[in-house]
Amino acid sequence: MNRAQFEQHLRSLPPKAKVLDAGCGTGHNSRYALFLRPDLQITCLDIDPSYKKEVPGETAFVSGDVNRLKFKNESFDAVLCFHLIEHLPSPHGAVREMGRVLKKGGLFFAEAPNWVCTLLPIGTNFWDDPTHLRPHSKASFAELFKDFAVQLLETDEPIMFFIPSLYNIPQGGLTNLIRKLLSLLGLFRIAVFLIAKKTK
Repeated sequence: MNRAQFEQHLRSLPPKAKVLDAGCGTGHNSRYALFLRPDLQITCLDIDPSYKKEVPGETAFVSGDVNRLKFKNESFDAVLCFHLIEHLPSPHGAVREMGRVLKKGGLFFAEAPNWVCTLLPIGTNFWDDPTHLRPHSKASFAELFKDFAVQLLETDEPIMFFIPSLYNIPQGGLTNLIRKLLSLLGLFRIAVFLIAKKTK
């Protein structure tokens, strides 16, 4: 994730902007967004209702399927979709549905594992997670978001490595040392990151 671009675009949202955190899990991405913008009105959505107990107390929680959202058209100023798309059998439909609830001019932030992480046997291999269905690339993301105006599309380290204290990422050990070395060399670009605007 391009942290500077993420923060810049997040700060550009209107006051008390309504944000959907799709596939929120335990709510780490919402915590980061609220750290940057405490005024955001975030709705956390996940198919697993047990996460309701773990998301930040300042957020609303809705259990639901990202392919069939129970929100009106153009309900949100922004959508956060971090590390969800790779789990979906029909990502095109999910992106369309998330786009439906995004206001015109709203921002879509998305990140998913880059295909290169299938080659890394250091604890970040794509297939370590049996629920992963497909890694992505800049080309596949461009195709997924072809109906949006893409503001930024690049490969980088995943969001959790930029905010380790929020994501409980271990800072010691051989795996972390290898990651830091690869990062310094610009070789740890295992995530595809996109910022796109809804224009129609």
